[in-house]
Amino acid sequence: MKLNNIIVILIVGALGYAGGRYLTPAKIVEVEKKVENTVTETKTVIVEVEKPDGSKTKTTTIDQSKTKTKEATNETNTTPKSDGITASVIAGMDVTKPGTFLYGAHVTKPFIGPIVLGVFGMTNGVVGASIGLKF
Repeated sequence: MKLNNIIVILIVGALGYAGGRYLTPAKIVEVEKKVENTVTETKTVIVEVEKPDGSKTKTTTIDQSKTKTKEATNETNTTPKSDGITASVIAGMDVTKPGTFLYGAHVTKPFIGPIVLGVFGMTNGVVGASIGLKF
C-alpha cells in the first residue's frame, strides 16, 4: 500500500469516528424520588344490636386497609457544555541551528462534534492551520 492510501484511510476512519461521536452526544439523567405525603384512612364501624330480651350487644370493627401515598418525581436532563476557544503558547527549537528557540501562539475552536480547527503563528514568521480530534 502506498503512503497516500494509508493517510486517506486514517483520515476517513478519524472522520467516521468523529461523526459517530457527534451524532451520539452524552447525556446525564438524574432522577430524584421523594415520598411527600402518606395518608392512612381508618374506618371504624360500631354496631349495636338490641335483642328481644332487652340485652344489648356492641361490636366495634376497625379497618385500616386504605393507604394513599403521594409521590413526587424530579427528573433533570443535563448535556455537557462544549468547550469554547482555546489559546495556547507554544515553544520550539530549530534543530538545524542549535540554541535557536522559537515562540508562538496557537488558537483552536471546536468545529463539529470532536473536530477542532486552529491557527498558529511563530516568531520566525511561520504561520499555519491545524485540525484535531477531541477524545
